[in-house]
Amino acid sequence: MPMGDVQKLRELCRNDSLLNIRNQENSEAFKAFVCLILPAVVRKLHFRNSRCYKPVSDFVTIPDEAFRLLILENNFEKWEKYDSDGRKSNLAKRTSTKYAPSDKSTNWAGNVKALARYNSYYMMIRDRRLLVEQQDLENEIKETFQ
Repeated sequence: MPMGDVQKLRELCRNDSLLNIRNQENSEAFKAFVCLILPAVVRKLHFRNSRCYKPVSDFVTIPDEAFRLLILENNFEKWEKYDSDGRKSNLAKRTSTKYAPSDKSTNWAGNVKALARYNSYYMMIRDRRLLVEQQDLENEIKETFQ
């Protein structure tokens, strides 16, 4: 069972509010993001070997975290349409991602809006990581993994 609140993370995605994921009131959504989303971007083995000994900020770079938030935001609607077994349904196949020009296109990363959003994520993460409450939250996550 992953730590955090997956429903709260989904709510942030639905409301286009992922820029607030590191706000104190969204700490449970951030925990879910750390457990479910970050391991894929920093390699699962590296994540598994670091999570008990280091705060997230010590082994996940700001660009990696920002990129993963962008991927989550870009693909959320499509992923929500997968069937209950995690298979791509016909509806998911016909759903385009947020920043792609069409449902057939995979060329979304060069989209000007996607690049601007990535930069917003980067700056938010850079600034929030410096706050004491964020460092406390990351230490809490580390201790939970221990």
